[in-house]
Amino acid sequence: MTLKVTIDTSFIDEVLTYLNIPNNENFLTILKHEAAKEIHDNALLSQSTTKTIKEFWEEIILKEKNKGPQYNQKILSALEYIIERKNFFIKEFQEIEKFIPSEKNIKCKLYLMIGYDIGIANKNNAYINLGYPLFHKDPKELLYFSMHELHHVVYFNYHPIKSLNEIKTSLDLLNVIKYYTFLEGLATYLTLNKRIQEQDLTFKDYKILTNKRLTRKYTREYFKIISELSLQAERPVTASDFDILEQMSGGRRLWYITGAYMVKTIDEIIGRDMLIKTMKYGPESLFVYHKSITYK
Repeated sequence: MTLKVTIDTSFIDEVLTYLNIPNNENFLTILKHEAAKEIHDNALLSQSTTKTIKEFWEEIILKEKNKGPQYNQKILSALEYIIERKNFFIKEFQEIEKFIPSEKNIKCKLYLMIGYDIGIANKNNAYINLGYPLFHKDPKELLYFSMHELHHVVYFNYHPIKSLNEIKTSLDLLNVIKYYTFLEGLATYLTLNKRIQEQDLTFKDYKILTNKRLTRKYTREYFKIISELSLQAERPVTASDFDILEQMSGGRRLWYITGAYMVKTIDEIIGRDMLIKTMKYGPESLFVYHKSITYK
């Protein structure tokens, strides 16, 4: 076995305790937790915050507290959903091993959280936000997105996380886009066939990826941007360049959709063994192999 996952409820338990009994002792217990630090580190890395860890969690918990009892009940329902299906989740996580290299034995935790993103990961652990509205609408997404973030854990063990702070030039921007196209493409493709089999295409990415016309439209947008960046002489980035990242990761979700399309193409035409090797080789290999298919 190459990936061993433990579902850890200790952090969400501490947060829920504070929401019920909001005193300084319970808040300090949250701040001391490994998960609190790792989530804050992720926010700094992605430029989502400049606050200290104390300020960061004070803001999140206040917002969560103000959402009211109905919201709290949805969190508890999501938590119960996972706890009741814990063995099933662990069994389903074995599917990830069909998509990753086998030479490393990776142990990690899946922490449950609230208040930050839909899910995040680092090389040690993955996180799922039980307060995210998608999970209240369709609880099965908790499994799919847990698998998505756990795949990231493996990826980060091969390729260290890139920070947006690294982007100083147009070439840096291009390399970061390629890095996250590969990261998100692999993880998005991971559950595509599972979702099709289970007829669960709730999430936007999968509605597009199962529609050839829309897939062509989104991938053309992506490659147009990539082509323009590639043809430019290297230059310092400007504020407007960061609008590209919004198209990639925000509303258009171009690097999720195009990345998954490229990964799918390699998997179906060259084969799973080569797809798994690309995970070791790195982001550039995704583009090289996809181009070799496209121009055959």
